Amino acid sequence: KLLMLLMLFVLDKELNSVYNKLKKELKDTDKKNLVEAQKAWINFRDLNCKFKSQDPGDGGGPYENKMKIDCLIQCTIERTKELKNLIGGL
Repeated sequence: KLLMLLMLFVLDKELNSVYNKLKKELKDTDKKNLVEAQKAWINFRDLNCKFKSQDPGDGGGPYENKMKIDCLIQCTIERTKELKNLIGGL
C-alpha cells in the first residue's frame, strides 16, 4: 500500500506540472474554464473512486483502500494524458 501511495504522489506531481504548463498557454477565459474543469474533475475522480471501491458488506478494510488508491492512480494517469494532448494544440 505504501508503494501505491508513493506512486500516486509522483503521478499527482506530474499531473500538476502538466496542468500548470497547459494553463500558461491559455488566455484568461480559457484559464478560468480549465481551473473550473480541473476542480470538477478532482471532485468526480475522488467520488467515483470512493464509489467503485466501496465494499457493501462491511464498509471498509485494506482491500477497499487498495482498490481506491488503484482507481485514483488510473484516473490520474488518464487525466495527465488528456491534458498533455491539449498542450500546444489549442
